[in-house]
Amino acid sequence: MSRVIAKNNRAASRHVRDALQTVFACLLLDPPPRLWLISAWVTDAAVLDNRAGEVSALVPTWPEREVVLSEVLAELAVRGTRMVIATNHHHANEGFVHAMRSATVLVDRDDAVRLDHRAAVEFLEEPLLHRKRLVTDEVSLMGSMNFTYSGYERNAEDLRIDVDAAEVAARVNELHQLYPIHPDVS
Repeated sequence: MSRVIAKNNRAASRHVRDALQTVFACLLLDPPPRLWLISAWVTDAAVLDNRAGEVSALVPTWPEREVVLSEVLAELAVRGTRMVIATNHHHANEGFVHAMRSATVLVDRDDAVRLDHRAAVEFLEEPLLHRKRLVTDEVSLMGSMNFTYSGYERNAEDLRIDVDAAEVAARVNELHQLYPIHPDVS
């Protein structure tokens, strides 16, 4: 099954927010063994709305507020998900890397984020990167949308969400060839 969200400026922002919230809630319910986040630009924008406590059952320690991308990914790393986060070489992405480190400290797992090949989270910079994807073994998100506030809320973007096993397997194969996730050697 596939769903495509095409938005003009703010016209379909609610659809993107709802889709992202659903995907990230599902990932927290059943953490994937591996995850790729490939995006030219990544900022620490909200991906879960917990202002009324709707997602507190997923992570009881989260306060009643919006939960940002780094917090969700750090929680997945704590739960055993190994991931590659690839961005282009731009100073705008530095804040997200810092936020990921801070988020792992907040969940008392500073060791979850390291930069060597054995890391739970591997950060890569690719100077001319322009892809935009989030892929696990169960779901693929891809399109023109960067994983930023502007991508979710402001810009005219396309986002395709796939859960079809063959489509997702093809995306996993593509990304594993480009950005291998190394097995845990601990």
